[in-house]
Amino acid sequence: MADVERTDVVVYIRATPRRPGDLAGSTGFMGVGADGRRWLMVTLYGDTGWTTLEDAEDRQLITLGHELRHVLEVAAEPGITSPEAFAAFYRAIGHEWKPAHVDTADARHAGLRVAAELATSPE
Repeated sequence: MADVERTDVVVYIRATPRRPGDLAGSTGFMGVGADGRRWLMVTLYGDTGWTTLEDAEDRQLITLGHELRHVLEVAAEPGITSPEAFAAFYRAIGHEWKPAHVDTADARHAGLRVAAELATSPE
């Protein structure tokens, strides 16, 4: 989070119940404030499919790590000041694995690093 705090990006994080077809999480561009800070929304989708609450909590932490990597990707590009620029950026650097769903290798690796840390951390 310290890396995010050093940027001009404000992140709103919300959790919402998972609906069929939703991803585990998403990051979206909300706008630019009067002070010039860029606002992003990270959404973590709940999931009733996990076998235990602990599994669900771990999955949300993994997803949060993944989505916060996307936040840092946007923060590093000051020209992203509109939803159109946001979408164009991800089309340029990401992999569209499904129509209108783009991901990056860095974000996937961030999620994997969180998962590895959770797997090796003491209970």
